[in-house]
Order: sequence, then C-alpha cells, then structure tokens
Amino acid sequence: MRSDIQGQRILLFDDSWVTGAAVFSAASDLHAAGAAYVVAVVLGRVLDPAWGPNQIYFKEWQKLGISHTFDPNVCPVTKRPICPVGRL
Repeated sequence: MRSDIQGQRILLFDDSWVTGAAVFSAASDLHAAGAAYVVAVVLGRVLDPAWGPNQIYFKEWQKLGISHTFDPNVCPVTKRPICPVGRL
C-alpha cells in the first residue's frame, strides 16, 4: 500500500497545547507513514500554575497587570465584556 504522504512535509495545526499528547501522537503516526518532516503550529497553550517553570510567566504577567486566569466573558485585550474583534 502506497502512502500519499511518503516523503511529504506536513504542517499540523492544533487549537491548544496542554500536554502535547495529541500533536506528538499525530506526528509519530505521520512519520511512521513516511512523512519526511512534521511541524506543528499551536494557537494556544494552557500553563499549569502548579508547575514550577511556569512561574516566570505568571510573575511577568503580574507585573504587567495581566491575570493568568481565563474568563470567557472578558476580552483579554480590553478587559471589557465585549471584545471588539477586528477593531483593535
């Protein structure tokens, strides 16, 4: 059986990165199927505040007045209930 991805360069898109398991699993399967290169682009990442190395980010955000908690009802840019998408 011939693989349509044999020797191809593959670009994966994922909406979020929590543990990386989904991207690693997909990349592993694509390599096994013959892909020459697999690169992933992730649009968002969840940082665990309990994991020590992430503390540097939280400290910097605190200096800038940025909360590390997510509230889906508040625009992360304007900090208002309505986000002016496309009008920033």
